[in-house]
Amino acid sequence: MPDKTLTVGAKIILICVIAITALATITGISFVTIINMKSSFQEMETRQIASEVAALSITRDVNYISRLTRNIMLGSNYEKDMKKLGNRIRIIRANFEILQTATVGSDSEDHVTKAEEATISFVEDGRQFVTRLGNTPAGERYKSYPAYGKSATPYAIESRKHFGNLIRQIDDNFHTSIDDFQATIGRAQVILIVSFVLIIFALCITGLVIKRSITQPINRIIGNLTDGSGRVYTTSGQISSSSQILSDGSSQQAAAIEETSSSMEEMSSMTKQNAANANEADDLMKQALGVIQTAGDSMGKMGDSMQEISEASNETSKIVKTIDEIAFQTNLLALNAAVEAARAGEAGAGFAVVADEVRNLAMRAADAAKITTRLIEGTVAKVEKGKKVVGKTNDSFQEVAEITSKVGSLVGEIASASQDQTHGFSQINQAIIQMESVTQQNSASAEESASAAEELNSQAENMSDMVMNLKVLVGGNQEETTTGSQNRWRATDDHAPALHQ
Repeated sequence: MPDKTLTVGAKIILICVIAITALATITGISFVTIINMKSSFQEMETRQIASEVAALSITRDVNYISRLTRNIMLGSNYEKDMKKLGNRIRIIRANFEILQTATVGSDSEDHVTKAEEATISFVEDGRQFVTRLGNTPAGERYKSYPAYGKSATPYAIESRKHFGNLIRQIDDNFHTSIDDFQATIGRAQVILIVSFVLIIFALCITGLVIKRSITQPINRIIGNLTDGSGRVYTTSGQISSSSQILSDGSSQQAAAIEETSSSMEEMSSMTKQNAANANEADDLMKQALGVIQTAGDSMGKMGDSMQEISEASNETSKIVKTIDEIAFQTNLLALNAAVEAARAGEAGAGFAVVADEVRNLAMRAADAAKITTRLIEGTVAKVEKGKKVVGKTNDSFQEVAEITSKVGSLVGEIASASQDQTHGFSQINQAIIQMESVTQQNSASAEESASAAEELNSQAENMSDMVMNLKVLVGGNQEETTTGSQNRWRATDDHAPALHQ
């Protein structure tokens, strides 16, 4: 009885489908992972840079407003400096709106709100104070400077306090974003490795099962063919000694060969189709390799972007150092001014107050520059760390691309083997045609061996039944083959003893 299993062509197609599905799964997981990582990085980049730029701009503008207020009290152009003062306050409000947009979480929003209230109170107090000096002669304005110092100092202290808290919160948010980005990369690596291992394991198990399902039925048929060949050999010897030709058996053998030739043609056609499918699978493997290589290029571009961020942070650090040097020079000038004011006596008392205030502002600017330098250096270190992680991920994608290339080579070898099988089937068809010609020649003398022809006929039918079993394995008709096999084996059992009487 023939085995009711899948055809050889169906099993080969099943292997190709499983391989393509596995590659599609790996490619899909890689693509989704890259999109998530890119989105996380862009969000972190946008918020951090916007927050840092806005914070630096606010610090610069507050210091500039303090200088404008002092200049107005020292007798500068009142209308011009008041206009500059209003413009700077509007810029500060706009930068605080940027901070509100860039921050996430109730704690961050609360720090931004408190820092904004304290800073706006400080600059608005200065504007209101100098507004009241509009009708005061330029030479008399400096007398109001001590009163302004008492009024503005509480606001300045409160502004520094909340603005420092805001800077620390921005730094904490950046560290949290870096940690989230690293966690995303770690999860992506684990998902890729686990998916690849599971898919390879499933492919191995599937290939082993399909291999066994193909080889076991073929081995059984080969055993039956070997046994039948032995019987045919014995019967042929008896035919030679009896000098009789099997007329009916030769005719039936010719018909069986024709059927075999038709079956071989069908097998050749199916093998060609399998070769075409294998070639198509090879093309799909090449496309998948191209997608993975594109993903690797995207990771490389991401690393370049992080390098550009690091370089921009270094440039910002140089600018802050320049501000620190300017503050140091301003402090020296304030000390020299205080010495000159002391020499001038009472006439230089007002100038001494101004020099002392300039010195205080220079020291505060230097402190702010140092804090900003530390924050930028921390940012550069984190960016370098993220760049290394991206490099490792890019290496993982390169390994996946190499493995995909190897799988594509294996599929190409399958296609080449299928083409060789097609050529082999063509040669077998030529041999069957030659066998058919010889059988027709033997049919002319078949009448002289009629008694042995029946046994040879039964053995030939048995051989035909085994070939039909092979046909079922690769796509034949199971019901017709089963009925013919039972009838022919029954005929063989009836005729076999006659040769030994």
